[in-house]
Order: sequence, then structure tokens, then C-alpha cells
Amino acid sequence: MRNMLAGSWLAVLLRGLVAISFGLFAIYNASATALILLSIFVFYAVADGLFTIVMAVMHRADSKRWWLGVLYGVVSVLFGVFALLWPEITSLLLLYVIATRVMLGGFFEIGLALKLGEYVKGEWLMVVVGIVSIIFGSWMFLQPLIGGLSLLWLIGIYAIIVGGLLVIQAYRVRHKHQHIVI
Repeated sequence: MRNMLAGSWLAVLLRGLVAISFGLFAIYNASATALILLSIFVFYAVADGLFTIVMAVMHRADSKRWWLGVLYGVVSVLFGVFALLWPEITSLLLLYVIATRVMLGGFFEIGLALKLGEYVKGEWLMVVVGIVSIIFGSWMFLQPLIGGLSLLWLIGIYAIIVGGLLVIQAYRVRHKHQHIVI
């Protein structure tokens, strides 16, 4: 096993370099990154919808509710077409969905911290996480263009950090024949 892992240092290095490249691209080309992600969503929504329609029609004899698959497929295709025709609105709606989820998560963290306060030490950290989440989500609502941009920057920073760690791991595996810890 050690020899196999040591021999895969190049694959780990390449993963790291790709992650760093993506991170830099996301940070320095945020609008292009958003467009690429939106394009992937459009492709997925349309393909998923079409495959679901085909599957539902092919198996209509197996279920009385086969039309639900067709309905879902049509809705998915329509969402994909909507995203393609109005990418700005789709991006804004997606940002609002993410902001809502972040804020709800913040309220959940605070509520959980208050509920678990008597059982868990350090519950104040959960409160801090909740407050930060609520502030970040609110900020995304109030400044959607900046909020979306910062979200892409955070994804880019994450990718650079992970990529850097993979590069370090590849170096360690290559030169010290240590196990990969990923």
C-alpha cells in the first residue's frame, strides 16, 4: 500500500495544481466563474429533465403516477431554459436561496446553542457561528452583487488552500513515502 501511495504523488500534485488554478480563476475571473457554474446548472437541469421524462414514459405501464416524472422533467427543463434565457435573474435568485439558507442556519445554530447550553461547554462558539451566519446572509441580501462576488472569492480561497495542502502532501509522499491523508 505504501508503494502504491508513494507512486501516486504525481496524481496528488496534479489535483493540487488544478485546485489552485481553479481557485485563482474564481478569484480573478469571478464573472466568468459564475457564468461557467450557471452553464453547468443549465446543462444539468435540461439533461436531468429530459432523462426523467424518457424514464417516466418508458415505465408508464409500471405506475399510475408515471405522469409525475413527466411533470418533474418538464419543470426541470423549464428551469434550465429560464436560467439560459435570464442568467442574471437566475444568479440573483440562487444568491437569495444561498443567503436564506445561511441565515436560517445561523438561527438554527443559536437556537441549538441555547438549547444545549446546559449540556455542552463552549456553546458560545455556536452562538458566534450563528451570528456570523446571520450577518453574512443579511449582507448577501442587502448587497447581492458584492455578496455573490464574495461567495465566489470564498470558493476560490478554499480551492487554493486545499490545492496547497495537496501540493504539500504530494511533496511529502514523493520525498518521504508517507501515507496520504486526504
